[in-house]
Amino acid sequence: MKRFLLGILLFIVFNNLFAQSNSDSLIAKDEFSLISKKSLALVGVSSIFLTTLVDSYFMWWENHNEFNFLSHSKNENWLNNSFLGIDKVGHFYTSYFFYHTNKNILKWAGYSDKTAFWISTSLTSGLALLIEVGDGFSQYSFDYQDLVFNMAGLGYGILQDQMPFFQNFNFKWSFIPTDKLKFPPRFTEHYDSHIYLLSIDLHNLLGEKYKKFWPEFICPAVGFSTANNTTRREYIIGLDFNFLFDKKDENWKLADNIIQLIHFPAPGIKYTQKKKPKSHLFLLN
Repeated sequence: MKRFLLGILLFIVFNNLFAQSNSDSLIAKDEFSLISKKSLALVGVSSIFLTTLVDSYFMWWENHNEFNFLSHSKNENWLNNSFLGIDKVGHFYTSYFFYHTNKNILKWAGYSDKTAFWISTSLTSGLALLIEVGDGFSQYSFDYQDLVFNMAGLGYGILQDQMPFFQNFNFKWSFIPTDKLKFPPRFTEHYDSHIYLLSIDLHNLLGEKYKKFWPEFICPAVGFSTANNTTRREYIIGLDFNFLFDKKDENWKLADNIIQLIHFPAPGIKYTQKKKPKSHLFLLN
């Protein structure tokens, strides 16, 4: 039953996806050769989509049959849960990351902005829905709040494209395990190793007159993480690096757009609940 439902939803997503992509005047039949960039990009984003679903199946959904909805108590909702909200922030960032990554790969391949938008939006929203449906068949159960955060992450990515001002406020993620990392990695087993930050492009916000007072490659950032097996919240104030790749070269532009979604170790101050603030020359986790 589970595979049947997932198969139907997968068919709907791809049917809408390719119906939209085929309507774009930039896509001609002779462009779908095995060596074309457009073919390579479609294979790439589709592989990410399918690999994520297959990995999720064997990691969480296998051997579970009954569909269940998660029952929320009054004292455990949204960001106030057993994971202190780090899981919800992770759902937000995951959709944000998938949307931008898919879109940038497709634009690198030569798809129009419109086609890249519709394909990346379809894949990201479809993946978020399928993951939550799959969780409904697992021990975790279907959680509409997770889906809300997924869609919020997608929504913010779309907002950045529609209103460029918001491109000055970018979400980033850092993951450096506090203990031995398994392969394939199970990120939900290492929540204390996650850091989510909002990086602010202050140089661009200052305007032409004052840009000289703040370097382009450094951005202030505020972040959130957890500690002690997700029993204490942590708040972070620090710096983020804005790597200045050559934007004229399409390959370097793609690399820059994807790398800019990741936070690399940089100076920061961590405020942990019930502990004194601690400064780090290179904040790891």
